[in-house]
Amino acid sequence: GAGTMGRGIAQTALAAGFPVILQDVAEHACEQAREAIEAGLARLVDKGRLTAASHSRAIAHLQTTTQLEQAITIDGAVIEAAPESLALKTELFTELGRQARPTTLLASNTSSISLTRLARAAGDAAPRVVGLHFFNPVPLMRLVEIIRAEQTDDATVKRVEALARDLGKDPVAVADTPGFAVNRLLVPMINEAIFLYQEQGASAADIDQA
Repeated sequence: GAGTMGRGIAQTALAAGFPVILQDVAEHACEQAREAIEAGLARLVDKGRLTAASHSRAIAHLQTTTQLEQAITIDGAVIEAAPESLALKTELFTELGRQARPTTLLASNTSSISLTRLARAAGDAAPRVVGLHFFNPVPLMRLVEIIRAEQTDDATVKRVEALARDLGKDPVAVADTPGFAVNRLLVPMINEAIFLYQEQGASAADIDQA
């Protein structure tokens, strides 16, 4: 996926020195993502966080495609960042299970969908399915949640933890539980804000300000 999260993950990987194939179903989404990534990398150069030479290498290492087959028949890792639809992600992981190489890490950026269900769709590749949940904006937010499906093996967990650190992120391990960790903590806080407003404890504007 070449949306907000997909392009953010791609930019982060490029800045860390990885070659990236970014896939989306729409050509215009790929074009917009390339423009956004190039602009984001240029800002890193302006801030002194990336050298001009590294910027050039990163741009050269970015490929975009509308063909899923081109993006998933690679060594390394596939990071799925499609919209939060169980049907769509299930379809994708079914294809990943069929077409990805037997050594390829199969990660999902889902923020809420069960990794165990996605791993089940991947068939024999289920032990290599894992959650790798980034936060927006991906280039700036250091936290990532690593979610272990019931089928995920130890080697996959170790590989994805190493990948997260290579991307400059701080991984936290979470079980495949509803909301994982961050959203599970966030939703009750949002509910409390609504309760506070309902009780006329503060105005909506003041609650937002607080």
